Amino acid sequence: DLVGTYVDKYGRRFGCIVFCILEVIINAMEHIPNLHILFIGRILGGISTNLLFSAFESWMVAEHRKLGFHEELIESTFTVSSWGNGLVAIVAGFIAQWSVTTMNYGDIGPFQVAILLTIICLILIIFFWGENYGTDDHNLTKEMNEKFIDNNNSTEEVNNKSIRRSSRIAAKNNIKDCKDNNIKDNNNIKDKDDNTSIIKILMKHPEICLLGLSQACFEGAVYSFVFMWVPVLLSTYPLSYGEDSPPLPTGLIFSCFMLSLTLGGVLFSLITSIVGSYSNHVEYIGIFVYLLSAISMILPIYYYDFISIFCSFLLLECMVGVFNAGSGTLRSKYYIEAYQSSIISIFRIPLNLLVVCG
Repeated sequence: DLVGTYVDKYGRRFGCIVFCILEVIINAMEHIPNLHILFIGRILGGISTNLLFSAFESWMVAEHRKLGFHEELIESTFTVSSWGNGLVAIVAGFIAQWSVTTMNYGDIGPFQVAILLTIICLILIIFFWGENYGTDDHNLTKEMNEKFIDNNNSTEEVNNKSIRRSSRIAAKNNIKDCKDNNIKDNNNIKDKDDNTSIIKILMKHPEICLLGLSQACFEGAVYSFVFMWVPVLLSTYPLSYGEDSPPLPTGLIFSCFMLSLTLGGVLFSLITSIVGSYSNHVEYIGIFVYLLSAISMILPIYYYDFISIFCSFLLLECMVGVFNAGSGTLRSKYYIEAYQSSIISIFRIPLNLLVVCG
């Protein structure tokens, strides 16, 4: 969970390359029927998972700003990523089933397909991605400081430029907020030594700590749900349809969950188009997601039948889709860019503790 520090230091693109190499090794290990080899693969899997959730996002946010794209487009990117993940998961399910049955690869088939796809991803990263860094990327930090300070000299000038660049009032508010945060944060970075402690950053910026902990708690609850949804539905399915009912179609149910996840990403886009004129609208959407997710988990306590629980799980997956789109936007807004991978990684510690305790 501390690999994010090295990702910021040695490069986000390099971290993504290491992730792909680890995934190829891990999936190859699945072909070896040896418990010790599989156990080593799980350890490597923990490292690759951390890279997956830190290196790629940090690279995208830094590259987005490095290329000078509009700040409001980050929100759009995370929205597409959210509903896109759901669609890709559905397609991946069909491909995995095809590799098992049609291609007669057996249970190891999905891992073989995963190796091929990961190698393709690795080639694309090596030949088409530029590198960016965290604490060592002084040129990017200097460029952002000059850009933000120049725009901050006159509030009227900032507003006029924002209006010309976007017709959406929401975009103007988000740009101003993000610029104000980055002026303060990047000036702090400039005045600090490269060995600045992440803990000191969290103490100096409580908004970062609160955001990270809230997202860790939500994701920890969702991971617990991932472990429990099959046994819960298996226990309620016979009660609702009888002991002689056909087997629970877990594959079909999983596809329904992924569709709900996709709808959540689309819903986030629709909500932002309605409330986008309000400042901090993504923060309020986050509160909305937490409340509805809590309600969806309370319902099975009082209505212990298959349909009620299944519908509550669909609602939760939909809220996860909304969360995925909004959480990345909030991290890009509040997390200090030069330490983004490190900060993301540090909050995976309480997340994993919650999963273990859950």
